[in-house]
Formats: sequence, structure tokens, C-alpha cells
Amino acid sequence: MFRKKIKLALLIDEFWGAAGTAYGGFGFLARNYIAKYLPDETLAIDVLLGMSEDLKEFHCEEIDRVRLYKFPANKTLVKEWLKKQNYTIFLSIELTYPSAELFELIDNKKLILWVQDPRPESVVENSLNTMKKIKDPCVYNARSARLVSKLYQEKRVKFITQGESLTALAKELYRLPPHTKIPLLTNPIELDLTYNFNPAAKQNKIIFLGRLEAQKRAWLFCETARRLPAYDFYVIGQLFREKEENQDILNPYLNADIPNLHFMGLLEGEAKAVLIKEAKILLNTSIWEAIPVSWLECLQYGTLPVSCLDRENLVSRFGYFTGEVLGDGLDGIEKFTAALTRILNNYELYIPKALAGIDYVRKNHNVAAFRPKLLAVINKELRPDLAFGLRQIPKKIAPGLKKLKLFYLDKRCRKLAREPGIYHKLKKANLIRPTVCYAAATTLNFDTMGRITACCFNRGYILGSYPDTSIKAAWLGPERKKLLNALNKYDFRLGCGYCQEKILHNQYCEISQEPWDLVNNNGWPSKMEFEFSPVCNLECIMCGGKWSSAIRKNREKLPPLNPPLDDAFLEQLEEFIPHLKYAAFLGGEPFLAPAYYKIWQKIAKLNKNLSVHITSNCSIYNKKVQEVLDLLPNLRITASLDSLQKATYESIRRGACFETVLAHVNIFIKKHRLSSLSVCPLIQNIYEIPDLVRFCEVHKIDLYFNHVTGALSGNIKYIHAGGSQTTTWNGISGEPLPPEALAEAARHAPLPEFRLSTLSDAELAKIKLLLDKTAADCTRDDLKEKIRGLKTFLRQ
Repeated sequence: MFRKKIKLALLIDEFWGAAGTAYGGFGFLARNYIAKYLPDETLAIDVLLGMSEDLKEFHCEEIDRVRLYKFPANKTLVKEWLKKQNYTIFLSIELTYPSAELFELIDNKKLILWVQDPRPESVVENSLNTMKKIKDPCVYNARSARLVSKLYQEKRVKFITQGESLTALAKELYRLPPHTKIPLLTNPIELDLTYNFNPAAKQNKIIFLGRLEAQKRAWLFCETARRLPAYDFYVIGQLFREKEENQDILNPYLNADIPNLHFMGLLEGEAKAVLIKEAKILLNTSIWEAIPVSWLECLQYGTLPVSCLDRENLVSRFGYFTGEVLGDGLDGIEKFTAALTRILNNYELYIPKALAGIDYVRKNHNVAAFRPKLLAVINKELRPDLAFGLRQIPKKIAPGLKKLKLFYLDKRCRKLAREPGIYHKLKKANLIRPTVCYAAATTLNFDTMGRITACCFNRGYILGSYPDTSIKAAWLGPERKKLLNALNKYDFRLGCGYCQEKILHNQYCEISQEPWDLVNNNGWPSKMEFEFSPVCNLECIMCGGKWSSAIRKNREKLPPLNPPLDDAFLEQLEEFIPHLKYAAFLGGEPFLAPAYYKIWQKIAKLNKNLSVHITSNCSIYNKKVQEVLDLLPNLRITASLDSLQKATYESIRRGACFETVLAHVNIFIKKHRLSSLSVCPLIQNIYEIPDLVRFCEVHKIDLYFNHVTGALSGNIKYIHAGGSQTTTWNGISGEPLPPEALAEAARHAPLPEFRLSTLSDAELAKIKLLLDKTAADCTRDDLKEKIRGLKTFLRQ
């Protein structure tokens, strides 16, 4: 593969004081993290600070082994210089006006835009412009926003964000379509892992950490200090932008006799860390913030944020949210004083929040995890083979060649496609690629019968059956190659009917047809799905005995399944686990499967940082489960939760106790291990979908709908026709019921009908109106997309 050293240009207008620039959060991130940790033998960084009318020639200086450039205002000269530099790719932290002005001179190159603090017009009008004392000039220019919108249309910008709550603001600012996906890349901080939290070492100190500029409203901090003389208040920061105006506002406090108010100036390194460690509270009085690095720096030492802003719920979770305080804020002083008094005098409130904050920052903002994540974003933009299967094109070849290759890719797919209708739908949705689905290239799925398939949706095409077929034989065997060839030709006949139906009904969000980062894995599978164990303690009405040992025993009266999961299988796994990027465990109930615990122990030993996903009914939480959580730092849980009402939930998930399940769900939320809910929309719970959507919004977790298209054994008459006829559902054959099971069914009322397809048109119309209102009230685009997918399903 053709590889040259990547030349990355970092577009920024400040670099933490270097070259006379400001001391701001963007510059702090640029200098202390991106420029410090990203460069290596494969990647070099130049920092481009923008053009200036004061410069007559190019200015370059080296800071921290990184070259910083300032440019004269001659756009012709600058454009020629940029062309000669031939940067591989550009990265910006937001896109302030000086950076946008530079990037307008660049042709064809891509920009990675890290969303840090987007401020659309609504934010400026409703928040920043309510101040009377002084206006903050640091807002984003409409010209920058128009440029980014244009780049999006040209497919030259890739968005990432430091916080999910910023996504909607970015879409408003840059006029992006609602379905635009903006992946999460949280800000890093250098962690002091030697720090041990000791409440006794904390003092009644409150700190202010930030620039002394209008937006930060430092005068509110000073006024709060005046009203709470029993506590010491420390201002860490200095003036920079609009220096004279801000100096005039702060002079009354600088010159006043307020013994407990201390102005420390700009502190860095150990001096800053010592003061943060001693303080109990970080008081943030800003009228507007995104997710300040200062919050993260303080949380790692158990110093709690008190703020009138609560981005990502960080303040309410790990500190105290006072509620909104707009304008100059002087009428909101009592909110700050009340919050400080409550926390400083309440150790029962303070200590748990401090410990939770330390744990959160260490898990989510470790600088060691930051570098590979950002490099992966950069490499994915530069290497189309990850997304399209194309060879990387040398830079010396005209960029137009890449477009030419994509043209021939489209032509090839159109020619090979055995399903023209599918091809045209995917083309319209901009989902054309060399293979219609990467599952066969990346994944192995193991079911309760020992059958090995390419994914959990394709049950009908078998790659092999364990123990007759080893894992390696299934992966390297001819059956998988046939499936790969079929998918290259857009041919769904080898068991892929589920996704074919979804595509035909425009339900793209319900299929797994997306170019994963897991594709290029040197010939090894990157993902494994384990559905080996049918052990389950519940008898859910939409489930069957192949997934629930309780149903098989009590409802179907059939002998237990004995999945062929033995020690030899575990030994074979050892060769594959180090190469995996993702492992999913489904049921049955995974936390009741002894064999799964053995696999988790092997993962902890061979690939501890593997992304592990468990779908659980959350009825189990004990010491063994906690040990698994401790073993696997990247383990996340999907909760099968179909209702937030006890009666409804227990009518669906038979055998479960709603209070117990909800208590366990809350434990997983507090431990930041719950990633999503898995919901089966049924007649019983369809009108409760809005409650589940709101639950996911509040806790910032994903939502998945499992569309129930046919009975598995929820209604005996549908899957066991008189006990004499076997049926097939999604490639899974049913079994005739023994006479005793039929007799049991006859003695009891049949299980309730649950398929939405049995509802009348009038009832379905009501449900669609309900979903429309839910989508309108929903603030998260990903949830809106899932609701739209459910509505599409109802139209079938």
C-alpha cells in the first residue's frame, strides 16, 4: 500500500499564549494535546494561525517542536504557499473566522472539524446578547458557517464532536440535514492517576478557572465572594481580549477590600494542580459554555463544578446545577451562594459526587485513548479502502482520479447487481460500495445449535456447524467465500432476505449495512456474536424455546437444548480474541450462562480493551456480574426493556419483577455501562413508546426497536399449528409440540396477540400520530431516525 508521512495542518487562531495568541480553551487543546501527542514518524503537524493586515511577509516560529505560521493579508501569495505545502488534510477546532478565511483558499482538500462550542444565531440572541455590561466579541461568523455548509455539500468536511449535546447546535449553525451523523471524540486531559481522593485534605476554597472576559462573568464570582466571607475564593486566569473594558469592570473588585477574594493570575503546572486539589468547588459563572476543559481538570481531583449551565448533565451529575442565570447575572447571586453553602456543609452530598466525578473522568477523558481515536478519524478520511475498498491514491496523482475511481465503482456495482431494485434504492440513499454488506467480511455468529453464520440477521445460510466445523474452517471455508461473492453482486439470495426487505421499504436505519471501521483487519474476523446459550429465567410473550430455556421447559414441554459449547471451542477462540474489535453476547440471558463467563475471562486476559456488548434482561445483578464489569473496561450493556409501567412490562416479560429490573438498570446507568435500550413494539406497549424515548433522552442512551414480524411462540397457534406442522421464521425451523404441551395450551387461555400487523388501519393511524408527536418533541436526531424507522415498519 502506498503510504507517505501525513502532513496535517491545524487551523486555529490561538495556541495557548504562543506567538502572542490568546490563552483560550481551543488553544489549550491545540497546544497541550493535539500538537503534543499526535505527531510521530507517520504524521507531522503545522499550526496555521491565520492572516493579518499587520504582516507584510510570512512569519514562522517553532514552539514545542511544532511550526506556527502567520500570514500576510495577500490572498494570492498565501494561496500559492498553501498549494506548495500540499497538506494531506486539515483539522480545525471549530472554525473561527481567521481559520475560515484561510481554508477558503484551499481546493480539494478535506477538513476534519472538531465541534467544540457551536453558537448558532439562536444562542447569540437568547443567551449572549442578554448581557448589558459588555458584549463578548468571540462569536462565530456567518461567513464561517456558510463555508462549512458549502464544504458539507461538496463532501469535504468530516465532523466529530466533544459532546453529544453539541450535535443539534452544530446542525443548526452549519445548516446540516437532520440525519447527519457526528461521531463522538471527547476532550482529553492529562490524568494524575497517582492521586488518591482524601476529603480531609480538601479546604473550604472555591476557584474560578478561565479567561477574565465578558462571557465568563467573573464579576459574579467576585460578588459571591463578597457575600460568603467565611470561604476563600481564588480567581485563576488573566485578561486578554477586550482587555481595557474587562479591566474596568473588574477594577472595583481588584481595588476593593474583600479579604477572602484572591486574584492569582495565570497558573500552570504544579501551582495550578495544588490549588485545584485543595479546593472543594469550581464555580463557573459563564453565561455560555460548551464542555469546558476546566470542569474535567477539576473533577479528576474531586473538585465539584457549580454552574448555571449543565452541558451533558456533567454539573447535575457531579456537582450542583443552579438553574439558568441570564443577563449580567447580578439578580442570580443567591442561586450561587445557596448552592455553595449546601455543598460545603454537606459531606454526604459532596463525597459521593466527588468519587463519581473522578471515576467518570478517568474512564472517559484519558489522553492515552485520545490519540488512537483521533488518528483513526484521520486515517479513515485518507484511506478510502476502509470505506469503499479502493486503494489509496498517491498524492502526486490528480485528486480527480479518486472521483474517477468512484465513478467506475458505481458502474461496476450497477453492472454486477443481480437485484437492480436494491441497487437503485441504495444508490439513491448514497450507500453504494463494493459489497452491499460487510458482515461476511468481518463477522462470525454462533447460535444455540452450534451453527455459524455471518450475522444475527442471516439465519438461513450456514458457514459451518460446531463441532463438525472448527471456527477457522468456517472463517476460511468456501461457504463464506460464496456469500462474499454474492454480496459483491448485490445478491441477497443466500439468506439475506431480512435486509433485502428493509431496503425495499427504505428502512436503512434498521439494517447493518454500513462501512464499519472493522473491515480492514488483516484477514481476521473483527467481530463475533455469541448466541450459544438459551439459558433464560423469563418467558417473554414474543420469544421461543430456542432463546429461553424457561419457555422450552414450561410452555413448549420440550427437552432442554444442549449447545455444543465445550473447552475445545474456548481453546479455538484464544487464537481469534486478540484480533477482535467487538464481541456481542446475546441470549437467553448472558449473565446466566456459565460458558460466557469463561469467554469474558479469556477476553480480559488476551484483549482487555476489546469492546464488549451484552444484551441483558437486567434481572440479574450480583457479585459475578460486578466482577465482569471490573474485568472489562469497555463493556457496555443493552437493556431489554419494553415498558416503564409495571403492569405492561410484567405482562410482556413474564417471570420478571419490574422493580428489580429497574433497580439494576439504574445501577448500570450510574456505572456508565448502559448504552442502549432494546424495545419490542407490541400491541401491549405501543402507546408507551414516548416514555421510553424520553428515558433514552434523559440518560443519553441509544434506542433500538426489535420489529416483531411473526410469532416465535408468543401465541402457540401461530408457530405450532396443531402440533403437527413445523414452521420457519427467518430461517429457523420450529418443532412440533408434544401432546402434553398442546393439552396445557388448551387448558389455559391462549397467550395474548401481540403483533402490530393485527391492528386495524384506524388504530395504526392513531399510533402514527403519536409517533409524529414523539419525534417532534424529541431533541436527539438519532432517536428521531429510529422513530421514523418504526413508522416505516407500520406502513408495511
